[in-house]
Amino acid sequence: MNSPGKPPEPLVGRNDPAELRELVIRAQPFLQPGFSELLSEETRKAQRSLLVVAFGLVLLAAEAITVSGPFKFLGLNVAIQPKIILYAGFAICLYLEALVAIRCFSDWKLHLLQTKIPDIELKSMFEEQVAAKSGTTKRWFLDVFFAFYGSRNLRFAIEIFFPIGFGLFALVMCIWAFIEH
Repeated sequence: MNSPGKPPEPLVGRNDPAELRELVIRAQPFLQPGFSELLSEETRKAQRSLLVVAFGLVLLAAEAITVSGPFKFLGLNVAIQPKIILYAGFAICLYLEALVAIRCFSDWKLHLLQTKIPDIELKSMFEEQVAAKSGTTKRWFLDVFFAFYGSRNLRFAIEIFFPIGFGLFALVMCIWAFIEH
C-alpha cells in the first residue's frame, strides 16, 4: 500500500500474480464495449439516411437506374425528367452531408469530453508501466493501452469517415453527371 502524499508505485516489478491481478482490475474499465460508444442514435439515423440517399444518387448518376416516361401517382399522370431527380438528390445529399458532419463533430467532441478522466487515468497507468523495468506485465499493459486507443480510433474512422466519405463520393458522381450531360 502507498502512504498518503506519496506517488503510487508502478504495479510491475517482480511480475507476481497479485500485481498482475491488480493491473487487470485497474485496466478493466478501459476494455468495456460501452466505454467506446461514439455516436448518438440521432446521428446514426442521419448517417443511415445519408447512405441510402447517396447510394440512390450514385445509381442515378452512373445511369444504373433510369426514370422514363410518365407514371401515375395518386391518380395523376406525372412526368419527371431524370435531371430534376438528380438535382433534387444532390440537394438532399448535400443537406444530409452537412447534417451528418456537424452531428459527428459534436458527438466526437462530447465523447472526448466524457472520456477525459479515464483517458488521463489510462495515460497515468501507461507512464507507470513505462517507468517500470519489468517485462511481462509491461507488455500486457501495452496491449491494453493500444487496444483502447486503437479501438477508439478505428471506430472513429469507420463510424464517421465512411458515411461522410461515401456521401462526398455521391456528390462528386452527381457533379460528374451534371458536367457530362
